[in-house]
Amino acid sequence: MKINILLPVYNDWESLNFLLTDIQKKLNFFDIDVIIVDDCSTIDPFINRKLAGLNIKILKLNKNVGSQKAINIGLNYLKNNFKHKDYCIVMDSDGEDKAEDIIDLIDLAEKNKDKIIFASRGKRQDGLIFYILYRFYLFLFFLLTGKNINCGNFSCIPQIKIKELLELNYSGIHHSASILKSDLGYKKFKCNRGKRYKGRSQMSLSNLILHGLNSMAIFYELIKNRFYVSVVSAIFFLSLMICLTVLLKNLTVNNAVTLIINSHFFLIINYFFLIFIVFLIYLKYMKNKLNRINFKNITVEEIKVFLNLKK
Repeated sequence: MKINILLPVYNDWESLNFLLTDIQKKLNFFDIDVIIVDDCSTIDPFINRKLAGLNIKILKLNKNVGSQKAINIGLNYLKNNFKHKDYCIVMDSDGEDKAEDIIDLIDLAEKNKDKIIFASRGKRQDGLIFYILYRFYLFLFFLLTGKNINCGNFSCIPQIKIKELLELNYSGIHHSASILKSDLGYKKFKCNRGKRYKGRSQMSLSNLILHGLNSMAIFYELIKNRFYVSVVSAIFFLSLMICLTVLLKNLTVNNAVTLIINSHFFLIINYFFLIFIVFLIYLKYMKNKLNRINFKNITVEEIKVFLNLKK
C-alpha cells in the first residue's frame, strides 16, 4: 500500500517528531511519503535523525495561512506530484490523531472505494470547559444544518478524489465542512482522540470559535432556508394556538391574540427569533468575508529532508 501522510505544522516540531516516530514504528509495512506543510513557523524546523526510514519533505510557506489552507496547499502539491499513491492521510501533528488509527481508516477505505473516510471523535482528552463548548457546538451545528460534524482534519482520502476535493468551494477554509456540504461520498470511523505529546495547543479558544463559525458560514444558505421553514411552522403553530384558545376559552379572536402575545411562551419565542435573525446576519457577514479572503502571493519552498547524513 502506497500512502502519503500530510501534516500541517506551526511551531509544534517536538510533537511532530514524536508522531513521526510512532508512524515509523507502527506503519513500517506501508510505502510512506510524509509531506509536512510548515505554516510559516517562527521556530526553525527540525526532524530527528532517527527517522531516516521515512521519506520526508517539508513545504515551507512564506506566510501564516492557518491549518485549513495549509492542508489545501499540501493536497494541491500531492495532486501534482504523487499521482502513483493510493491514499492521502490528513492528520494533525500533536498526537491527538493517533498513528495506529491510520490502519483502521485505510481498511475502511479499502471496503468503501472512492469514499473519503473521516475519523469521528470518540473519547477525548480535553478539559471540562472545552468538552462542554464542543458538545454545544456539535448540537448547534446539527440543529442548524441537520449534519453531524463530529470529525476534524483526520481523514483518509483516495488519491483519485483529491482533485474533486480541491475543486470544492471553501476547501481551503474548512476541510471537513466543505466535504460534508458536497456530493463527495464519505464515511466515518469512530476512534478515541489521543493525548497531546508535548506543550499546549497553538490554537487559541477564540480561533477555535472562529473555526466553528466558519463551518456554519459555509452552510449559510441551508441554515437560512431551514430558518424560513421554522418561521412558517411558527406562524402555523401560532394560528393553531389562537384557534384553540378561541374554542376552548370562548374568547374573541382579538382577545385570544392578546392573551397569547402577553404570555411568557410568546416572549421567549420572540427573543429566540430576534437572536437567530442577528445570528443569520452575522453568518452572512462571515460568508462574505470568507469569499473575500485573498490567498495570493503565497510561495511554497520545497525542502527535502536528508536524515541519513552523519552528524
